[in-house]
Amino acid sequence: MRSKLMVLAVLLVTLTGCAERYETTTVEAVVVDKEYDKAEKKTKTYKDSEGKTKTKTEIIPEEWEVTVEYDGIEKEFEFRNDDFYDSVEVGKTVPVELRTGLDKEGKVVSRSLQLP
Repeated sequence: MRSKLMVLAVLLVTLTGCAERYETTTVEAVVVDKEYDKAEKKTKTYKDSEGKTKTKTEIIPEEWEVTVEYDGIEKEFEFRNDDFYDSVEVGKTVPVELRTGLDKEGKVVSRSLQLP
C-alpha cells in the first residue's frame, strides 16, 4: 500500500508540471557555434554466444552541428548534410521557432527551440 501511495505522489508531482498548451513564435537566434565531425570507422571486438571472439565494424557518418542561442536557451541542431551549416555564420542570426509550454494558469513551464 505504501508503495502505491508513493507512485501516486510521484505521478501527481510529475503531472502538475506538464504543459496544458503550447505557443509557437518565430524568433531570431544567434549562431554561437558550428562544428563538423568527419565520418569515422570504429571496430569493436566482442565475444559471441559461443564464446568466440568476433569483430564488428561500425561506420559513423559525417555530421554537421550548429548551436544557436535565444534568450538564454541554447540548442544544438545536427545535420547529415552541409546545406544549413554552410548557409549560417557564427555571430549572425537565423530564424527559429520558440515553443513555449503553458500550464492551466498561463504560466510558462517549458521553452524550447526548433527549426521552422
